[in-house]
Amino acid sequence: MKKPAQVKPNLLLKRERELRGWSQKYVAECIGADHYYLSRWEHGTASPSPYYRQKLCTLFDKNAGELGLLPQIASVSVQEAIPEKSEGIHDAAIPPLSIDRASLVGRDTMLSRLKERLCSGSRVAALNGLPGAGKTTLAVALAHDDYIADYFSDGILWAGLGPHPGVLGHLSRWGNLLGISPAEARRLTSTEAWIRSIRAAIGRRRMLLVIDDIWELQEALAFKVGGPHCSYLITTRFPYITTQWTGEDAITVRELSEADSIVLLARLVPELVALQQSAVQSLVQSVGGLPLALTIIGKYLRAHTYSGQPRRLQTALEKLKSARERLHINIPQALLERSPSLPDDAPLSLQTIIRVSDQQLDAQAQKALRALSVFPPKPNTFSEEAALAVCQAGVEVIDSLTDVGLLESGGPCRYTFHQVVADYAREHLRNEASYLPLVRYIIQYIKNHEQDYKLLEQECANILVVLNIAFNYVPAEAVQGTNIYVRFLIVRGLYGQAQTILTQAEKIARTLDDSLELATTLMNLGKVAQRLADYTRAESYLREGLALARQNEHAQLICDLLLLLGGVTAYQGNPHHGAELLQEALELARQDADAQHICALLRLLGACESDQGNYRQAESSLQEALTLAHQNEDREQLIEVLVNLGETMALRGNYTLAEDYWQQALQIGRSIGYRHAMNTILGNLGAIATEQGQNHKAQQHLKEALSIARQMEDPVAMTTHLANLGALALEQDKYDQAEIYLQEALTQVRLLHYPWLYSGVLNYWGSYQLARPEQDIELASATFRESLDIATQGGYRECRAEALYGLARTAQAQGKNTEAYQRGQESLAILDAIGNRLATRVRQWLQTMFSNH
Repeated sequence: MKKPAQVKPNLLLKRERELRGWSQKYVAECIGADHYYLSRWEHGTASPSPYYRQKLCTLFDKNAGELGLLPQIASVSVQEAIPEKSEGIHDAAIPPLSIDRASLVGRDTMLSRLKERLCSGSRVAALNGLPGAGKTTLAVALAHDDYIADYFSDGILWAGLGPHPGVLGHLSRWGNLLGISPAEARRLTSTEAWIRSIRAAIGRRRMLLVIDDIWELQEALAFKVGGPHCSYLITTRFPYITTQWTGEDAITVRELSEADSIVLLARLVPELVALQQSAVQSLVQSVGGLPLALTIIGKYLRAHTYSGQPRRLQTALEKLKSARERLHINIPQALLERSPSLPDDAPLSLQTIIRVSDQQLDAQAQKALRALSVFPPKPNTFSEEAALAVCQAGVEVIDSLTDVGLLESGGPCRYTFHQVVADYAREHLRNEASYLPLVRYIIQYIKNHEQDYKLLEQECANILVVLNIAFNYVPAEAVQGTNIYVRFLIVRGLYGQAQTILTQAEKIARTLDDSLELATTLMNLGKVAQRLADYTRAESYLREGLALARQNEHAQLICDLLLLLGGVTAYQGNPHHGAELLQEALELARQDADAQHICALLRLLGACESDQGNYRQAESSLQEALTLAHQNEDREQLIEVLVNLGETMALRGNYTLAEDYWQQALQIGRSIGYRHAMNTILGNLGAIATEQGQNHKAQQHLKEALSIARQMEDPVAMTTHLANLGALALEQDKYDQAEIYLQEALTQVRLLHYPWLYSGVLNYWGSYQLARPEQDIELASATFRESLDIATQGGYRECRAEALYGLARTAQAQGKNTEAYQRGQESLAILDAIGNRLATRVRQWLQTMFSNH
């Protein structure tokens, strides 16, 4: 019997069809055959007639042999059918790599992350970010990377799209690179036809397809033509495009850190290193670390260095302080380096690169962008509610700004935008009157949230900017809003900001016919001056304000001003007159049953009594104040009363109760961010830890307190903590360290007019002179005498007793035992009379030194 002929499948025909991504049905329809014909031809159970053979050759642009339609080669294996591997495709459209590579500073981690993603089986890596963030620069670096080239061995294709991409032009160029013949190309008259043909030509090749600067998702999808072994690298300034292409697995290209920004500038302009670092930092901050901005600026500055004259570089740097200058300077570019976003005749500048995005907005969105320029840029954020107030438009306008990448998310219901975008928007703002709705919104916001410090802190930068604008449009409301808001600034210890805005408010208030609002402004200026230990100026503000309040017979304001003036007077070394002012205010407050003022006045009277060593009277006043503070539910007053009670207990040697009061106050203070009180409490905890020999704990508390005081620029607190750190160092016999702290404390206190504190620091300094290995008895004696004079004049009994104790030790060191004993007894008598904790120490010293008396 004759054996049946062996069936040999046509693998070549099948491969060519699959390379193009065509189905059997599609090919059959193209040549006018039934689809089951294709199945039989590929399985080898039948062969096409000459008519269909010609149709197939025309469709595939192959001859009959290449399609396996000739009997002798129809059964060639797939391996035999694949031509030998050729060198990977090099797309000449890939922009050249920058020679100096400065633009890749700070991008090593991101480049490694991208390479790992692309070479580990991921089909796509998507980059989004601001215009000028360096997305294309990263893509170019990857396209020229040897590791990437080895992995994608069949080549890299590049398409730079921009707002007007010319999709067919890019596809035809890709097709030519992939070997699509001119004859076949002539038949590809639609985007869809090119997509199918390129997909077939790529087949199973391992390639990287780079789609740069995508503006429209639908246009970009035309380039999604890769086979199973291809990956995509896409870049866009529009976050929603990467989200739709990849889901949530996109990489945002952020601005450079300040350190990396300075390195980039230094590489472009090495001469910058010789300039003031602060000038370079300021320049970096003005462009927010945007790589394109830094590159343009760097090349602009470099052009001013060729003469070798530092003056020219300094002049150029000075010009760059202007936002307009930074926006408009431009640099030349080679044809292949040009961004597809820019028109052919547009120079590369920050102005042109942002304008392209701006031009995509409708008129309402453009107006909104300019209005939003009132807000400070990154790292500041602003609420959606505030944005809507200034834009006077719906949320869809905010969404459109976010979609084009000009507005960024700053957290839930909050937004921010980059410094360069803010500069651009501000330059194109035509009418500042558009800020007026925001001005009214912010002033009302301050009034509505007067006690909510977390909300006020969140909007702090925005409020300060808007208040300054408000002075020009609604001056009376602006002054009122300022006087409400400064309470928050004072609690936070932001004295410099408070002083600046209050000074402006004072100028405006003097032009208005509202003496009460002027008196309130003067009161707040006095309060800030007091915190800054500028007591002379504080007294001047407060006395003028008090006169105005008395003219208007405004009892509450009179109480406020007398309270502050009494404290300032006492600080200046006149506690008796200070107490008289406080008693006057207290009588007025009791007449009006004003619990808030009664509480505040009792607290301050208690503090004055404590400073003079009248601890029992102090405790009585403070306990009454504590009851009222709880009843009033006034957290700030409660904190301050607890602080003063703790101080009084500590002076009496009851450290356990003192610490209990302070810990209560610290817990409340941290919850509302009351930095002034936190600073005081930490300093106090450090001081009593020193007294108890808990040196490590003391140092922790005192250093944290000193750090806060330096941040607040609070000279009284800084001096206090430095003196206590000096005392701690003395307890540990660290004399060099003690000298550093005490010298700085002395320098600070001599700038203040605060006799009580001056006397205390002098006592520490005298003790140092006695304790150090190279004793300076004469200096110690002079120091204690100066302290004694100040304390006697001010009525500061504790300070007087400490000075006498110091003089006793000085006399003993000089061998003047009788004088030493008399001074010691005099000190002990005062300390016993006031119940001060130091009495035990002085008594022990007397017993040790003079056991025969």
